[in-house]
Amino acid sequence: FGGDNFNNNVEGNKDALAYKEIVEKLSCPAYHVRGNKESHPNPDDAIHLEEFKTLFVSSPILKVKGKDWLLETKGYALLGLDSCIEGANNGKYTEETMKFAESILKTGKPTIILNHHPYTNYWKGTDPKDIHKYVLNNTEEVQKRLFGFDNLLLTLSGHKHIDSVIKINKTNVIVTRGFIRPLDMDMYPMRLVEITDEKISEKLIYTA
Repeated sequence: FGGDNFNNNVEGNKDALAYKEIVEKLSCPAYHVRGNKESHPNPDDAIHLEEFKTLFVSSPILKVKGKDWLLETKGYALLGLDSCIEGANNGKYTEETMKFAESILKTGKPTIILNHHPYTNYWKGTDPKDIHKYVLNNTEEVQKRLFGFDNLLLTLSGHKHIDSVIKINKTNVIVTRGFIRPLDMDMYPMRLVEITDEKISEKLIYTA
């Protein structure tokens, strides 16, 4: 789950716990990073980073460093990178996050990155405020430092709720819609992504 998992706009942690109860009913593993909805809480007593980590990033199989995590499974490294800025809708990778990602990529293990803010203006927006809000703010540095690794196979992002499948260098870069409009089947299908033997396949599926 790549962020905006709940709105974080009610008192305390009620919305977070309701979301957690739903996810725990799944019959498959689920992993989480934050989106701006979770990092820009309103009211002030909604959950913040440390409580989010306690609720959703506490599995012993995750290697947590700062606000990011690593899962090593089936020969792959799955990186959950938190691109959020506290109290803001826009996002960027901190230097700590960049160094953590680089340290994993340097091992040569096939790697997937899960984060919230997309890396490009793939919807071809023209409003600078819109681009600042939705595109990872230090994307040029991120692309220079991370997307040069041939073993970075795939990134998964969200935030804009507009579907996209492109490549940056050799990396498959996929942005998917949210569940915000699950009933508009013709306009808002989801994208199923599968990896087998480091080969990536994807297709649109419908949520209702």
